[in-house]
Amino acid sequence: MMNQIQTKIPTRYSNNAEVPLQWGVGDLVLDTYQVKEIFDSGAMAYVYRVHHRDWDIDLAVKSPKPGKLNLGGAVDLFVREAETWVNLGLYPHIVSCYYIRVLGGVPRIFMEYVDGGSLLDAIEDGSLYQGSSEEVLQRLLDIAVQFAWGLHYAHQKGLVHQDIKPANVLLTRDNIAKVTDFGMTQAKDKLLKRDESSERPVLSRDGDSVLVDTIGMTPAYCSPEQAATQPLSRRTDIWSWAVSVLEMFLGERDWTAGPAAAESLDKYIKERPTSTGKPGIPGSMLGLLQRCLSENPEDRPVDMRVVANNLQKIYRQEINQHYQRPEPRVKTTLADTLNNRGVSIADLGYDEDAIKLFDEALQAESTHRTAKYNRGLILWHNAEITDQNVMAELLDNQKNLADTSETVFLISLLHLERGDSERAAHILEEAIETYGNLPALKRIYNLAKQARKSSGRCLKIFVGHESPVNTVAINSDGDHIFSGSNDGTIKMWHVESGKCEKEFIGHDH
Repeated sequence: MMNQIQTKIPTRYSNNAEVPLQWGVGDLVLDTYQVKEIFDSGAMAYVYRVHHRDWDIDLAVKSPKPGKLNLGGAVDLFVREAETWVNLGLYPHIVSCYYIRVLGGVPRIFMEYVDGGSLLDAIEDGSLYQGSSEEVLQRLLDIAVQFAWGLHYAHQKGLVHQDIKPANVLLTRDNIAKVTDFGMTQAKDKLLKRDESSERPVLSRDGDSVLVDTIGMTPAYCSPEQAATQPLSRRTDIWSWAVSVLEMFLGERDWTAGPAAAESLDKYIKERPTSTGKPGIPGSMLGLLQRCLSENPEDRPVDMRVVANNLQKIYRQEINQHYQRPEPRVKTTLADTLNNRGVSIADLGYDEDAIKLFDEALQAESTHRTAKYNRGLILWHNAEITDQNVMAELLDNQKNLADTSETVFLISLLHLERGDSERAAHILEEAIETYGNLPALKRIYNLAKQARKSSGRCLKIFVGHESPVNTVAINSDGDHIFSGSNDGTIKMWHVESGKCEKEFIGHDH
């Protein structure tokens, strides 16, 4: 479980170089990420809940604790582990990892924020068991199916999680289950050391990874082959899934080592307790759990889809209706995933690798707006193309696609990048009239107005006094200007419109 922690007085960090390792509640990072909560997720990392002001959504940010990245090459290892998660792409029953950014010299993992806590939280606080026995059974079977789908998706991507447990399943408020912490999968039970011949970080099996604070597993949920440090397959996750589901149905765990969970299941089958306050494990499901907890991995189901299909049959038998939730079809989100990876790599300074990823994104979706912008920006900054080339790409893309606020946002960003705050502000004023006061448009519009004010150019002429002006003042909100003139009047002007809203007459001097 993650423990919420207190923090300091809020601070605004507008420059990447001044972003500290640790953040506090209320801090505003790069005028984009507003810190809302901080959680201690163990020995290795803090998790921050931040509000992304442009996207108007909350994200979770995993950030290493002080001292955890001091080993030589540890930053590279942290990034490689996190890339494993980013590369999974987007799927409804895994927690999406969007990108990695280096802020204040430290890599941070930005991922989907899930608002309902973990499955372990729901077991321990009893919220999982609210309602009638049928309602509870329906809920538990539903979560078990989604849990299995999430693991099957990861297995199809070639990953074995190796640390499946209730704490690594998050729930939304409407009980959508999402498997999390995939960043560990490739670096379990490994410790960074240095290859003296190449000066590159390599991995050994001597200790823990940068992202995890256990040796690749949690003992209470590990499979027999994990406990014996034998080679692992996806069937080790099937064992740990069954241990987690067994705990979910029992409402507690009376074993300390994962291999002993099979004995607890056998004991349950023999005694069939009836006074637990829980709906009980259906008889048809007991057989499935027994197969998943077979000591020999080859005797377990071949994959998690087989498990999920069996669960849906059990659901029909026990609930007397078809399972309502359809298995998600994997969306064509390859371009989004590749773009996010490109942003992460570019943020680390690997421009050539980032360009390759943006090219791959555009091969997957030739009109992907953000990939075009990000690719063009890097090439322009490296003097390989001009800003006019980047703008021509964006405008050409705009012709071929339905006009959206995203296109306008990117064009305005480019105008700001090239120093044309006047043009950016004008475009954004029109966009806000068309699309409404969207957070992303509003924020970039405020940046454009600030840049326009500091440009040294004449921004507005206020016409109306008949004699020289001798006094000018601006109110604290910055939206009105007051001017006093030798013509005996004081005028109140609206800054944006340039109109005189009120005139005060009567002064002789």
